[in-house]
Amino acid sequence: MSDTSDNIIVDTATRIFQDLCEPATINDAENGAWPKALWDALEESGLPLTWVPDELGGAGATMADGFAVLRVAGRFAAPLPLAETLMAGWLLTRAGRTDDRGAGPCRR
Repeated sequence: MSDTSDNIIVDTATRIFQDLCEPATINDAENGAWPKALWDALEESGLPLTWVPDELGGAGATMADGFAVLRVAGRFAAPLPLAETLMAGWLLTRAGRTDDRGAGPCRR
């Protein structure tokens, strides 16, 4: 993706985390609550599939784009398996496999 798309990806991630990753969300997650609204917003935006190619239903973004998303998530201390999901999507597509189940407690 181009520099312009990198900004769009970072802006989208920042907006989602600003809106939905409040201190209460982090505290609830530490007590075992899955941050469903936050994860659902990320999935709707396609961010967990940043490293999955377009033709396989992902964002088709560069590695730098994915790491930019992770930097934003880190700034907000997001209590989600986002890095693991990005890596899993990348590994699955590199192996020629796809999996559209996403992450989350009920999707294993």
